[in-house]
Formats: sequence, C-alpha cells, structure tokens
Amino acid sequence: MTTNFLPIFKAAAAPMPALQGLSVLRLGFRPFYLAGTLLAVLAVPIWIVLFLGHPAWTSTLPPLFWHAHEMLFGFAVAIIVGFVLTAAKAWTGLPTPRGPALAALVLLWLAARIAALIGPYVLYAVLDLALLPLLAPSLYVFALLAAGLAWSAAFLIYLWRYTPWLLRPRLDGKDG
Repeated sequence: MTTNFLPIFKAAAAPMPALQGLSVLRLGFRPFYLAGTLLAVLAVPIWIVLFLGHPAWTSTLPPLFWHAHEMLFGFAVAIIVGFVLTAAKAWTGLPTPRGPALAALVLLWLAARIAALIGPYVLYAVLDLALLPLLAPSLYVFALLAAGLAWSAAFLIYLWRYTPWLLRPRLDGKDG
C-alpha cells in the first residue's frame, strides 16, 4: 500500500533551500530582544552607580533624564520593534526586514544608545527619532491601508448591488 497520495509526503519530498546569513538576523524579534536584554543588563548597574553619585556624569543629559529616556527609547522601543516586526510578518504574511536591512535597523538603535553616552544631544535625538519612521515602511503600512480600502470598496459594491433587493417589499405583502 502506497501513501504517496497524501499531500504531506509530497511536501516532505521537496528539499528546503539552505538559509543564508546569521540566524539572529532572520526574524525581527531576535536582534531587538537580544539588544533590549543587553541594554537592561548593562544599564541597571550604570544607573545604580550614577544614582549613588560615584562617578561624575559627563553626558549631555542629567542621569535621571538619561534613565527615563533609555527606558522609553532604548528598552521599550527595542522590545516593541522586535514584537511588531515578528507580528507583522505573522499577521499579514508579508516579508519584514531581515539580513542587512534588519542589521541596519539594529545598528541605528545601537548608535543612539552609544550617542547617549558620548555624543552631542542633537545626534542622540536625531538617531532616536530616526528609527521608528524608518521602520514604518517596512511594516507595510501602505499595503495594510490599501487592503483596508479594498475591503471597504468591496463592501460598498455589495451595498450598492443588494440594498435595492433588501429594501423592496415582500412578495406576500406582509411587513418585515
């Protein structure tokens, strides 16, 4: 008895293509979750030392503002971007940045973290504000908007076609 008629055996017969590049750069959550975790591991001891007042702070921001900024634009953005890049791929089926494009986004995030410690405030602000707008096209905002408009248009065509039929009186003359 042969089992070749089942689709799972046909799918298993086709070899999977070899994946190229670093595995950490294949899905958006991998580098951003890792980066957010490393930031948390490194920033907490730095914050404790600064809070206790041991070294003189020479950054562009006072320690309290640096801490608040890194919690929002450093840790939270890394985790949210990682989640959204992975969820957008799962929910829409559209490809998200991977490989060099994903590495560029992670390096932009990392450059902002480094600029917070050694760079001028303008560079720090520009790098932090650049990440999210650069990410928006990769999340296919326009593709999702077009899909929403297509569904709306389909619904309007449905209403245009079937509303007269739905509103005409019943054939037996009764209400309803």
